[in-house]
Amino acid sequence: MNAKLNRISVLYIPRVNPNANLLLRRSIALSLMLTLIFTPVEFLITPSAVNLEPLRCEGTLKKALFFCIVPVEFLTLGKWVAVVLCGLVIVGKYLFLSSLILFWISSTMFHMIPTSDGGEQIALCLSTLLLIYSLGGLAETFKKRIGFKSRGAEAWHYVWHLMIKIQMAVVYFQAGIAKLGVESWADGSEIYYDLLNPMFGATGWRLKLAMLIVDYDFILLAITWGTISAEVFISYAIFGGDSAKKVALTLAVLLHSSIAIFLGIVSFSIVMIGGAIYALLPARFAYGR
Repeated sequence: MNAKLNRISVLYIPRVNPNANLLLRRSIALSLMLTLIFTPVEFLITPSAVNLEPLRCEGTLKKALFFCIVPVEFLTLGKWVAVVLCGLVIVGKYLFLSSLILFWISSTMFHMIPTSDGGEQIALCLSTLLLIYSLGGLAETFKKRIGFKSRGAEAWHYVWHLMIKIQMAVVYFQAGIAKLGVESWADGSEIYYDLLNPMFGATGWRLKLAMLIVDYDFILLAITWGTISAEVFISYAIFGGDSAKKVALTLAVLLHSSIAIFLGIVSFSIVMIGGAIYALLPARFAYGR
């Protein structure tokens, strides 16, 4: 019976390319690392955590968050330790250990950072799925050590690989459709307000370039509706053919690179580009070893 199941898994379940998983882990780690490096400790975590008030660290699970186990007087040192851990994920290759570190750091960032650009939320979602994904390899290693042969890890990896793709498809679809209900997106003026926003809008040479864009209504309308169309198309292409994936991947890189350049939301853009690449890889790259 076991041999029959193994034959079925070989015939019908593709082997997920571990290099694709490695790229996703590295993009999440780089996103978290940059946020940690360029954010002062006093802005990185809530005042309640610094003052030891039990708002963010209450509960058994939250007490395990990275900054909750670091003494207040060593928070700066703890921040750089977290940076080193992210660096180890980038250069490392151990799936379960890397995924566990990512889940720990991204959980901490999501629950404790007072101002978020959205990167921490998607990083936590993807890190959680990666951690579950990695359990298949951990179980397979244990089985091999005790002499039990099975192809169950491939099936487990493929299922959670699909779950990550579904997560990315939902993110893009929801982002595109939700904009239709916002007046400034529907009338094509949202990009104008985003580019000139005093808090996170364009500055310096980027502002000069942005001014050239906002002077023309048809360009604003094209970019605004182009963003919505691109997001919906990307969600479709994730489960589409290879030709659609190539177009969608180009759109995703252009979209998030523009967000990073003009709006300065770099960490969010990095994790989204990594997730998009993972979800939109053509079959010949996504599967096989």
